[in-house]
Amino acid sequence: MRHKVAGMILLQIAVTAIACSSKELRKDTPAPLEKSGILPVPEIALEQPQVNGEIGNGKIGTLKNEPPKLKKKEKKKPGRFQFSGDEFVKEKGNNPFEKKNDTIIRLRGHAKVGSRNVKMSSPQIEIYGDDGHMAYAKGPVEIIDTRNATRITADEALFIRSENRAILRGNAKLVATIKKKRKPTEKVNLSAAELERNFDTSVSVARGNVVGASDKQGAFVKNRPVNPKDILHTIYHLLGVDV
Repeated sequence: MRHKVAGMILLQIAVTAIACSSKELRKDTPAPLEKSGILPVPEIALEQPQVNGEIGNGKIGTLKNEPPKLKKKEKKKPGRFQFSGDEFVKEKGNNPFEKKNDTIIRLRGHAKVGSRNVKMSSPQIEIYGDDGHMAYAKGPVEIIDTRNATRITADEALFIRSENRAILRGNAKLVATIKKKRKPTEKVNLSAAELERNFDTSVSVARGNVVGASDKQGAFVKNRPVNPKDILHTIYHLLGVDV
């Protein structure tokens, strides 16, 4: 009888000890991941989805309302725009890009301007300055770089002849063909809310990119699908693991 009572007391003490140890374990703070040999996964900041006409959290303004920064003119480049249109009006008016009263040539109906390797066409184009150093186009705008057959379209565009560059806004799309020696020709398609093109260097900068597209119903991915493998690849890449 004494042995049975002693055994029950020992069993009760053991149960109490296990319960206390489990509570203590829960209260213990976990050891640092570095000491445990497990590397912490860095926090990944995902970009918010962007659509045409928006950059970041705010909507992008028109070129006239939010004009781009212009470089200081060092030397006037010789030559003028070659232009044509159904209607032609020359008058004095406000230049919103340089914020001054300036000479404006307004072209309407099948308007076209050209300078060296650049050709721009639109329903309406305004040419600014006595020397015609910039042209603004609104409506369906198309710009062709004749050197490499690059085609750019947008809702509006500002072509700065003195810098030989253009800024396009609103549904900007670029289609270019890249020819490589001993390699097949590649076709590049780029869509953005704003696109800037330097025609001297053939470099294009896209802002507010639209990555991928879905079908008309929005049910299936049309191009550039992303799956869990891409997310894992990004995590391993940030951890420095070559996969």
